[in-house]
Amino acid sequence: MVLLLLFWAVGAIILHFYRKHAVGPIGKNIMSEIDRCADADGDCTIDLQELTDFEWDTVAVFHQDAKVRGEYESEEVICLLGNDYEPSPGYRSRLIFLNDGEIIYEESYPASIESSSEFNICILQSSDHPWWEEPHSYCILSAEDAIIDASRFAYKSGYGYQLTFQVKE
Repeated sequence: MVLLLLFWAVGAIILHFYRKHAVGPIGKNIMSEIDRCADADGDCTIDLQELTDFEWDTVAVFHQDAKVRGEYESEEVICLLGNDYEPSPGYRSRLIFLNDGEIIYEESYPASIESSSEFNICILQSSDHPWWEEPHSYCILSAEDAIIDASRFAYKSGYGYQLTFQVKE
């Protein structure tokens, strides 16, 4: 009985870790597309709308620091996501998809490069884009404007993936 209980506890911990760090279908599509289209330097440009199989008109992109910096309490974000939205805990980059003002899908990615490369998607802030300027660590894009400058880099026995969203002025 004790052995069965111990086995169950270890299984629960592993399942919790997997769910916390697993890449969802959009992240898997992003990584596959980068693997497919990356040039010799590991860089490519991809259209996020082409990687989704559901209808959406807006994506809110959050850098991992957004929660710590209080971005989810900003008037603009509350207006977009609603008063009741509460991001999952931890330093996580997020893609929040909306259609007609309703959240329809969300994925988040752990910020640590120390995670397995299978889980490593990092959303970078670009100094070239006005949305990333202080104090913002997020951007809000229409489906038509959700273009990603993406790159892949060797890390441990696999790859890491970096995303920088092109924001039109």
